[in-house]
Amino acid sequence: MTNRSRDLNSFCSNRCEPTSGNRMTHPYYAYPATVHSTDGSSSPDEHDFYEPVRLLNDYNVVFPGFGEPKDTCGDFKSVIACPNHPNEFKVLKYGCYRAECPVCYQRSCWRDAERVVNRIVQWAKLTGAWRSWKHIILSPPQERAKELIQTPEGYDELFHEAIKLLKECGITAGVIIIHHKRKTGDKASIEWRDGVHFHIYGYGFLLKSDKFYEKSGGWVYKNKGRARRLKGLIFYLLTHRGLMVDRERNVIKKSVRWFGDLALNKMKGYRDHEVRTVNCEKCGEPYHEYKLNEDGKWIDEGIFFYTVRFRVYETAWRGGRKYSLYSEKLGPPGGDSYPDVLQHK
Repeated sequence: MTNRSRDLNSFCSNRCEPTSGNRMTHPYYAYPATVHSTDGSSSPDEHDFYEPVRLLNDYNVVFPGFGEPKDTCGDFKSVIACPNHPNEFKVLKYGCYRAECPVCYQRSCWRDAERVVNRIVQWAKLTGAWRSWKHIILSPPQERAKELIQTPEGYDELFHEAIKLLKECGITAGVIIIHHKRKTGDKASIEWRDGVHFHIYGYGFLLKSDKFYEKSGGWVYKNKGRARRLKGLIFYLLTHRGLMVDRERNVIKKSVRWFGDLALNKMKGYRDHEVRTVNCEKCGEPYHEYKLNEDGKWIDEGIFFYTVRFRVYETAWRGGRKYSLYSEKLGPPGGDSYPDVLQHK
């Protein structure tokens, strides 16, 4: 062990003990409402702390995190740190990245949010469609919506109606996410009540709200404008979307869908990946990975590498016109920064 490794060992001895990860208080509801809530207490070796949501019907709409974690979800894996600045470190934990896992669902949502933003940004780069983006909350007539959402066919029908209305009223491309409940109360006492609605991040223009209401037969919308932080917005929306599951707890319908010129059949490309390192902000050196051996000492495993997988889009459509890019290879947006035109000003 080098002096640098001993420094890391002394600094992390009280901070990086193997643990089951953060146990966040989170309410889970099936539809019709069946609450399962946690009190935040946990034991490092008990993964049965999370009880799966009790499903009442053959088909249910639930929040992410409704299932059971795997045995290692949230367990300590290793530490990555700068060899020159051991106080600059990050803790790595095991995870399954499944939407149904109560430990890992937020990681899954963050990964999916990055993919959503990557697709939007690349479409905007290809077509030059930087303006007229907006976050829309769209609510159908509730009595009928609550009836439709109880079956897979009704779930799809509700999506189709929402997308058809958006396209007829001026939104030509976007992503749409379904929510089956609305949040009420303050941070200290959050409550969820029935309220089917959609969140859309779309491109285009909308009819005035009164004309939209008349044309749609009772649907209403709220225009929230451009997102202040697009990835943060999408992540938040994904954490409490409505997942359609069956009795065997299989997710059987997509809760996030693309439409218009952003539909899956409108953009063509290929999968790619990059191998990256995490670099120290102070000296620029890549982080090393440190693991605990059987004696409780930290072992330097060398430079830490990780793989980023993404799609590179070469062709896209906008307003009936095809756009292609052959000379420039578009990768994922760098870091957490996205073009200013997608941000609120």
